[in-house]
Amino acid sequence: MPASRDDLVAMAKQMSKGDTFGFAIGTVAPGRYRGASRTCSGRTGPNAHTPPISGGRRSPSRRPIEVADFWAGLGGPLKISPPANASCRDAFIAGKLGMWIAGSWNFTGLRDAKVEFTVAPVPRLFKQPVVWTMPHQFTFPKPKSLDRAARRGVDPHPVDDRSRAPSGRSRPGRSRPRGNRTPTRASREIPSSETLLAQAPNWQAGQPTPKWVAAENLTRPVIESVYTAQKPGKAAMEDLARQINALPD
Repeated sequence: MPASRDDLVAMAKQMSKGDTFGFAIGTVAPGRYRGASRTCSGRTGPNAHTPPISGGRRSPSRRPIEVADFWAGLGGPLKISPPANASCRDAFIAGKLGMWIAGSWNFTGLRDAKVEFTVAPVPRLFKQPVVWTMPHQFTFPKPKSLDRAARRGVDPHPVDDRSRAPSGRSRPGRSRPRGNRTPTRASREIPSSETLLAQAPNWQAGQPTPKWVAAENLTRPVIESVYTAQKPGKAAMEDLARQINALPD
């Protein structure tokens, strides 16, 4: 299984031929998969693309631009990922996709389709290793006064730990990578759980901000323009950063 970006790209190139691709991120319409930038960037705060700097000003960070350049290469120069409007899930089930980073909710469909697959750790794609673990979060407005009853009602809310462990088709004689933890019943039932636990130091959650939904809607068309080579990564990220910063709090 790939441990680095170079490993991933090399393996994906060997798998890619014709309408068969080696790697993809996202379930459907990978070109608009807004989670890709967060999966790779590993940034928190109101704007994943422009962290605050001194003086209260914001400027584009190099990290999102690096991620955008990699994103642009998947379906472009590297030619290892499906078209922007494809269904990665359908391609994986049909044997047309070799390695796939997607949410653990896909396992039910894979089992129903009787697809053999192996769960693997997320490769180190950039300097900072990142495993995106919680894409679905909510943010409440800041209360004018403390409401202890409301807080007690929120505390038990379950945490959604959707894993982004890449799946790869299994090969005879090769076992699934195991973490250092003892498997629980849940980890045996959900193949991603054990691998996810083993990468706990690299977990990354999404941005806890009231701007979340609006920012997500702005992100989709921008990253698609990068994936389809309509706009360079740097220009796209600078544009996206400006749009998100302009959103009202």
